[in-house]
Amino acid sequence: MPTFTQKKCPTCGGRLELISGNKYECRCCHNVYEMHEGNTSLYDSLQTASTFRESLNFKQAEMLYKNMLKKYADEDLSDVYWNLLLCEQRVMFETDQNGEQFPSFYDIAQTEIDESEYYSKAIEYAQEYDSNKLMCFVDLANKMQEAKNKYRTIKSTTKPYDIFICFKKSSLTDPNKLTKDYQLAYDLYNHLSASHKVFFSERSLDNIVIREYEPNIYHALYTAKILLVLCSDIDYLNSQWVRNEWSRFKMMTRTSAQAKSIIPIFIDGFSPDSLPDELRSCQGYNNDIYLMQKLGSAIKAIINPVDKEAEIAAAIEAKMNAQMEARMQAQMEALAKQFAGNAQNSQNPTLAPQPKVNAPLIPLGTTEIAKEQFRDRQDLTSVVIPNGVTKIGYAAFMYCSNLADIVIPDSVTEIEPDAFYGTAWYRNEPEGILYAGKVAYMYRGKMPENTSIALKKGTISIAGNLFCDRDTLVSLNIPEGVIRIGAIAFSRCTGLKSVTVPKSLKIIGASAFHCCENLTDIYYNGTKAEWASIKKSEDQGNKWDACTGDYTVHCTDGDVRQTIVPEGTTEIANRAFANRKDVTKAIIPNGVIKIGGYAFDNCTNLTKVEIPNTVTSIGSWAFSGCTGLTSITIPQSVAEIDLGVFKGCTNLSSITVAQGNANFHSSGNCIITTNRELVAGCKTSIIPTDGSVTIIGFSAFLNCSELTEITIPDSVTYIGGFVFEGCTKLL
Repeated sequence: MPTFTQKKCPTCGGRLELISGNKYECRCCHNVYEMHEGNTSLYDSLQTASTFRESLNFKQAEMLYKNMLKKYADEDLSDVYWNLLLCEQRVMFETDQNGEQFPSFYDIAQTEIDESEYYSKAIEYAQEYDSNKLMCFVDLANKMQEAKNKYRTIKSTTKPYDIFICFKKSSLTDPNKLTKDYQLAYDLYNHLSASHKVFFSERSLDNIVIREYEPNIYHALYTAKILLVLCSDIDYLNSQWVRNEWSRFKMMTRTSAQAKSIIPIFIDGFSPDSLPDELRSCQGYNNDIYLMQKLGSAIKAIINPVDKEAEIAAAIEAKMNAQMEARMQAQMEALAKQFAGNAQNSQNPTLAPQPKVNAPLIPLGTTEIAKEQFRDRQDLTSVVIPNGVTKIGYAAFMYCSNLADIVIPDSVTEIEPDAFYGTAWYRNEPEGILYAGKVAYMYRGKMPENTSIALKKGTISIAGNLFCDRDTLVSLNIPEGVIRIGAIAFSRCTGLKSVTVPKSLKIIGASAFHCCENLTDIYYNGTKAEWASIKKSEDQGNKWDACTGDYTVHCTDGDVRQTIVPEGTTEIANRAFANRKDVTKAIIPNGVIKIGGYAFDNCTNLTKVEIPNTVTSIGSWAFSGCTGLTSITIPQSVAEIDLGVFKGCTNLSSITVAQGNANFHSSGNCIITTNRELVAGCKTSIIPTDGSVTIIGFSAFLNCSELTEITIPDSVTYIGGFVFEGCTKLL
């Protein structure tokens, strides 16, 4: 058995843990090594070379590995050849939160994995010295080749990206708390995606299975011309996935044929001096009210660089046009004077010149001002919006920096986010709630702790995004007369506990009260009420939408909360309800076709799930960690169940597959999908002995603590990692 002195796996770089005496096991690939104090061996040399490889100095690492082939010719060289393969393929292996290894490419080598001499040699040595390592090499090599093949498909079918947003989503101390970086990333995506193809993981990886994340991320990094790195905390920048993305892009800036630029964005006074050394030379911007304007100019210069010759030619042409226009204007004025003289002499008023009347900016009869309609108009200083306009679209007057006077009629009931952002009117208003006409438009400045707000009488509408992310807001009184609450108006107001809703309210926009996890007191028509009863009291035609998420309506039934997916939904997105402790029931209506990956992950209070026969696909880890779930019925319409769907469902003792489902083999409470991978969460199992099962997939029975017996037939030729980990009753 090999020996070494460092506590890092020579095969995959995973973390080693002491299992007994001087033996250590890799928590990722499960290879076992012996460590002898003071030993200077092949595996110490491997550790040194791997340091260069992990710092992306693949050429230096490759040279050191090749030196080992001569120096340790009589020893097991499987790990040396394996690491040479990783250098050749420009790949690192990362470990996700579930302990699964996946490849992270820094370049796509033309050499196929199974055609590489290094891979053949690694397999040859592993066959002779260590059969467990052989299985590990085969497993990791298959993942690499699968990712390469998928990338080639993506490359031929997916348009290249312009911008990649790199950020840390969750706090390091509280995984359930979103960072300011995420909030800004969300805003940047909404702003920039209107005119550019932007990679924002939250949206761009939606509806993509986890095993295809890497090729999609590589394609985005490889094709994007700009990487926006959001900086609020140095620990975020050095966290595993954030550093993975910007370090890969940084390397591509040196090797790519196209120009690529990194733009750091500094949040809450983050100092450029705190940047990692690799990013110190990058030009960054502060997150202030001028950020979008500065970014817009920088992005335009990078993505559409100015052709200097064309610019000079255009300037000459513009000058000539201006001169011609001036001559024509002089001729017109001379003619006007001539007509005026003739009119005076003939006393014919019809020949007198008429005064010039400018057409209004917004014509009478207009009902809606479109998205970004007047954006960046520096010539605007005042605007009169005519009566009859009901909606002002997203960023309609954004960055009209000289616009100081705005007249808004009572007919306006809907104002979308950023409609007046960056205007002089916005800058000149005092801190607090800004009212645009009778619409509560925006909150300026920092909100004090434990703030209670009563909107002023006469308000008829609450604009989208009004109090979004204001976690110091604790109570709100919405006066009678308000008919609309815009989308995400109170999203992530985690401190909000009490809301008074008027009887006049007709419309609640999408995600208006999303993640208001402490909102318990809702007063309607003078008494404490439930969202469900408020909805029922209104006319059927009113557009009540999701008040706690894109797919849910937050209702109460006594003290028991439940989550309902509205009629008309066709797909439940990835992580739609992940980590929701208020979810006790998931009633999925007819029409839903797909349940996304991690959709109900870690909903520990979820006790009941109803899946209709319209569902054909259940994503990976969709119900993982649902410890309150004891039974579930899967309809015959389901054609695919991905990996680890019921991982960690420690009380799940019954999985029923509807009769007639030809896509599953079943025995007892366990099921095997069409690709012959077992699903976690079974109580007892005897795998069919008809030879149909050849593979038991990764995490198949992970943490199935009630599993007491399993029989594995001779037809099984491969068992993946972590299959029976946590099965404490399995002997």
